[in-house]
Amino acid sequence: MAYKILVPLDGSPEAESILPEALRLAPPDGEVHLLHVVPLPTPPTGEPTRMLGLPEKAEPYLESVRRNHSAMPGLDLVRSGPPADAILQVALEMNIDLVAMTTHARRGLGRWYLGSVAESVVRRTELPVLLKRPGQTAAISPLRRILVPLDGSERSASILDTVKPLAARSKAELVLLHVAPRVLDPAPQWAMKGPISPGGLPENRYQALADELELENLNAWPVMAEGEAAHEILSRARELNVDLVAMATHGRTGFMRTLFGSVTSEVLQKIDRPILLIRPTKGASHE
Repeated sequence: MAYKILVPLDGSPEAESILPEALRLAPPDGEVHLLHVVPLPTPPTGEPTRMLGLPEKAEPYLESVRRNHSAMPGLDLVRSGPPADAILQVALEMNIDLVAMTTHARRGLGRWYLGSVAESVVRRTELPVLLKRPGQTAAISPLRRILVPLDGSERSASILDTVKPLAARSKAELVLLHVAPRVLDPAPQWAMKGPISPGGLPENRYQALADELELENLNAWPVMAEGEAAHEILSRARELNVDLVAMATHGRTGFMRTLFGSVTSEVLQKIDRPILLIRPTKGASHE
């Protein structure tokens, strides 16, 4: 079965800028489906809203985008209604594997406020969602290095099921990043309930995970950091010049949580490269 990518477009160049990134993640036999959602008419609010409007305008637009950006097979789809609802419905109907979209697209005929649309899609789907902020340099080379932030929970590690096939196809490195909170006054070992097991140390656990990935013919290596999670993710992404950051939107509860509203949201607001997000299934457990 072909790997299917859905790319929602609103008529703006900003929204179209996700296409090179989507194509970079697609396998040679994949399909890229383009979607334009015609918003339902709303009462006038004083400022005229221009949009593609009718299907007879949307269909030629999608055909033009496909000619200019994508040689891959796929369908050009036009739907109406609330954008996030339509995206999720099409993803379900067509058995989509990945949704790819920009986080904002305020200019152009569509005038979607795609930041809220993208957030709604991420919150409501268990599919991986590839996001990119407008203004970032378009991808021109295959994936070389993927940064995967992990917090030790199965929920955060669930992103690996999505990332491993991408890394295998492109022979990209997987950088497993663990960020520990900075502890100013750690308790001495004699105050602990029991001795610290070497196998329980984060560096050993993540090296063991990297070794497991190596057995699957994937090039992986761990990176340990200390400090504030979002800051360290952003810093390591720049320092290591990664092509993609891939992370789950929920991880641990409490201090180490990576809820969409906290760490993930901050990373998404400041990241200068594409980010791949997935909301783990409710059944995924954590430590």
